[in-house]
Amino acid sequence: MTLKTAKLVVLRAYIRGTSCNMRIIFFGTSEFALPPLKALLKDAEMKLVAVVTETDKPAGRKMELKKSPVKLFTESKRLKLFQPEKFDKKTAEKISELRPDIAVLVAYGKIIPEEILKIPKKGFVNIHPSLLPRHRGASPAQTAILSGDKKTGVTIFVLDEKIDHGPILAQKPYEMKGNETTPELTKKLSVLGTEILIPTIKKYINNELRPQKQNENQATLTKQFSREDGKIDWKKPAEEIERMVRAFYPWPGAWAEIPKIGRVKITKASVALATDAFVAKAPKNSKSGVFFELNKKPAVVCGKDALIIDKLIPEGKKEMSGEEFLRGHRQMFEKM
Repeated sequence: MTLKTAKLVVLRAYIRGTSCNMRIIFFGTSEFALPPLKALLKDAEMKLVAVVTETDKPAGRKMELKKSPVKLFTESKRLKLFQPEKFDKKTAEKISELRPDIAVLVAYGKIIPEEILKIPKKGFVNIHPSLLPRHRGASPAQTAILSGDKKTGVTIFVLDEKIDHGPILAQKPYEMKGNETTPELTKKLSVLGTEILIPTIKKYINNELRPQKQNENQATLTKQFSREDGKIDWKKPAEEIERMVRAFYPWPGAWAEIPKIGRVKITKASVALATDAFVAKAPKNSKSGVFFELNKKPAVVCGKDALIIDKLIPEGKKEMSGEEFLRGHRQMFEKM
């Protein structure tokens, strides 16, 4: 930054009644948190005083401790890092000593107690990957796909002691394409949130934004999904199961038990409408869950229409295409 540019930054801050180098403390853990963290670090008016991330977690077959994406990045930039196991008095004192103007929380993974929320002058702001109050909670991107939402987006809001409940500062919508997987949608929403984060923080600190209460009548709450949630019920419409495949990729996965083969995880699928002539030729009197061959790929009769399996992972094997699976298990299919 040149001397002239620095003077202009100081002048603008003075006119707004604030000072440069707003002291920011960042709370985040997953990949979703990296773009906003990097943006804060680059902004000349932001002073990133510390990063807080979750403790290292065991991962992989050997269950070795693994650093979070945020920790790896923070260490590479030699920033001050905290990994508190719990928010006790000692942790509160350490945060208070940093004199943060505001805290930014993005995909952190823990609930922040009220005594910590009160430490920064302007509290905590959070990037949430949905248009609140819709899809509060742990799985907003997955739930948006599962629900067949035509639109989702991101919300920046002020944290309070309730889950995703605080007043809204800014929102940005995203029109669903109808083919997003959870990782793809999450990545797009992280970018959207990053685009509006810094302008929103600056306006909020300068009292140029009035937080808006959420409409509790429109609030919905998402759940933390388990492996059992991924079990496919072939009596459901194929369209719903296809959304399930995209929403549950890669975790917990959409799966089914196939006789003589075992558990199969479907990683990519498409819908064949019953109005199409070739689906009308499916095995006669076939019930939901019956497999058949369609365009050289495995397909399954559903409660409505049929699901074409484009990619899958048989138990104990690597991912393969539907064509590869069909060649190895042709005996289980009734050829059209």
